Amino acid sequence: MTYLLRRAGAVTESGGLLAALTMLALSVWSLPVIAGDIEDKIRRTNYWLVGGIVGYGLTSWEWELAERRFHVSREHWFQASTKYGGADKLGHVYTGYVATRLAAALYRRWGMAPEEALREAVFSSVLMTTILEIGDGFSDFGFSPEDIVSNSAGQLAAYWLETHPALGRRLDLRLEYDVLDDEAKYDPSSDYNSMKYLVAVKFAGFERLNRGVARYLEFHLGYYTRGFDATDDHPTPERTLYAGLGLNLSELLNRGGYGRTGRIFNYLQMPGVYIDAGYGLDD
Repeated sequence: MTYLLRRAGAVTESGGLLAALTMLALSVWSLPVIAGDIEDKIRRTNYWLVGGIVGYGLTSWEWELAERRFHVSREHWFQASTKYGGADKLGHVYTGYVATRLAAALYRRWGMAPEEALREAVFSSVLMTTILEIGDGFSDFGFSPEDIVSNSAGQLAAYWLETHPALGRRLDLRLEYDVLDDEAKYDPSSDYNSMKYLVAVKFAGFERLNRGVARYLEFHLGYYTRGFDATDDHPTPERTLYAGLGLNLSELLNRGGYGRTGRIFNYLQMPGVYIDAGYGLDD
């Protein structure tokens, strides 16, 4: 956990929370099964995560709870004048979504009934993300209402898809991070020149399309920004909406007997396995 918090600290200092929250959510999987009933395990898990976040925030994220007044920072969503063109807001949506779904899966693994596991998972995710935002209110970053709304949107999406399995088989919320891109910084918090966020509509989830080659295809609708952190390839800010047609890797792997491995592609999009067309919002 110390290593994870150290990485999360570096991420927060760089201005983004995506990797911080995602790493904290993923770290739940490495927790030992604590003796006691399931509710006690979850309670201890929440205490452990909150304690770690607050402790590290005070020592490494420049949270000054006693010296600084709480302040709010307005970040103006997806406007061209913002720091990341709104890509960071989709990062918060994605983080709230992933944290909720991973926690729900863990609590089910511990033996909790699905509905109760989901309620507890939403609480754990909201607790983590809210503590981080409140702490930021006592730092240079400031408390961001936009981040709170974005976190909540991801948590609501996770809840909706978990409670509507048929819809969950049709839709994924994914992150594409092209680490092989020439300009990739290998920083999963704010390397937006190499990232895309997308919703995938999987044909395999529709009875009429779940046959033949069509079952392995999916429709993509996504958003990305380039040049808000200027580079040689992207010297000026660009915001792009795009649509595409791609391969459903999770379905391919599932049909090949590697269903558990394929689940990762319900959350991560592999570059290069789709064709797309984009619409520049700044053209």
